[in-house]
Amino acid sequence: RLLDDAAARGRLDVLTDLARPLPAIVIAELLGARPEDRELLRGWSDDVARFLGNSTGLHEAARTQASVLGMIDYFRDVLARHRAAPRDDLMGALLAFQADAPELDDEALLSNCVVLVFAGHETTTNLIGNGAWTLATRPDQWQLLQANPALVAPAVEEMLRHDTSVQLVPRWVREPLELGGKQLEPGQRVLLNFAAANRDPALVPDPDRFDLTRPPSRHLAFGQGPHHCLGVALARLEAQVVFTALVARALTLSLDPAHPPTRKPSVVLRGPAQLHLRLT
Repeated sequence: RLLDDAAARGRLDVLTDLARPLPAIVIAELLGARPEDRELLRGWSDDVARFLGNSTGLHEAARTQASVLGMIDYFRDVLARHRAAPRDDLMGALLAFQADAPELDDEALLSNCVVLVFAGHETTTNLIGNGAWTLATRPDQWQLLQANPALVAPAVEEMLRHDTSVQLVPRWVREPLELGGKQLEPGQRVLLNFAAANRDPALVPDPDRFDLTRPPSRHLAFGQGPHHCLGVALARLEAQVVFTALVARALTLSLDPAHPPTRKPSVVLRGPAQLHLRLT
């Protein structure tokens, strides 16, 4: 439906028309939020993203705290409505699990809802935006995808590797470790650069090249081990559905010269701030 509206106009504002509303619709339905509250949830999520991506001080921190508390209060109401009238959605599943896991109290459950809303919005929005930007600037790869729709799944993996949504993550050293000629001690904080790891020539040959036919790689777009992304299956599915739907419309994608693309001012979260495409 979102793409039909854009195709009829012959242009697509990737963020406004597609990459922002789609994840909001999906996560709101999963968690039992009211459809008319999607924009409210997305606004709170955007506040968290700005803080994590490029915090500018106490004012930004206070605004983010208010948004997190707003989400907790909102989902406390959703929780009460589900208890009064159980539903078959993700919130219903969490409540069913809670019945057999008393350690999952309401505060823990609500905290997980906040994480799911933020993680279900920002990173998937960036994945769709980065992927659309890449394909619009590489017509050979877009034509290859149109000729071979079965490449959608590996194409999404290459998007994740080539232009990962989460660039940097902090970790704490647990054991003494020598890395890059530096001695790291327990308790020290390190910053891992997923973007650099995904462009490591030891991982893939010619890593700066975007190639839909590249064999699957062990990219770190979703983290690893105990930090592996909880929403990995959902993010992959949403991106695959989006690009399958784009391919099915037999469109030609190109950047709109009247609206040059721009990036978000973040060193942590990578995605377009503005991306307008012409569809023919």
